[in-house]
Amino acid sequence: MGIFFVLLIHIFVVFFTARRSLLLHFSFISDLTFYDPEVLCKIQPSKYDCDEKGLVSAYYYDIKLQDCRSYEFGKCKLNVNQFTSLSDCHNTCRESGIKPIPKLTPSMYCRLQPDFGNCNSYHPMWYFELDTRTCRGFSYSGCGGNFNRFSTSKICSDVCQGMV
Repeated sequence: MGIFFVLLIHIFVVFFTARRSLLLHFSFISDLTFYDPEVLCKIQPSKYDCDEKGLVSAYYYDIKLQDCRSYEFGKCKLNVNQFTSLSDCHNTCRESGIKPIPKLTPSMYCRLQPDFGNCNSYHPMWYFELDTRTCRGFSYSGCGGNFNRFSTSKICSDVCQGMV
């Protein structure tokens, strides 16, 4: 009984230590799997981790157009706003793409498409771009939008560089 108990504790410690390490290393994967389409459909399509050989057509949901668009990508490690058919994209994202986003962590909101918002002002802001892993400027309307919006490039980089 004693050896069995010690062995069981050893297995438990090894399993959860290894699992925690893997989850820390691949936290973005676990973050993405817990969200509904209203979040996933607003993620930027990214070619950052894609092999440019053998490009194929796919579709992603564009929040500006509130519709699905085609684009070409190679073999990618992870891309959640990516669909093999226009109908799959429409079925998943058309309704959910206009719903508000629940509370997110920086590892998620740094992946969101830049969102101009729905007012009539123009404020220079910064968003994190997945393809280049850099912060880029854009105009924000002053209301609405999402959390991938920062007042300076430095704040954007400080928040997002280590999160994706």
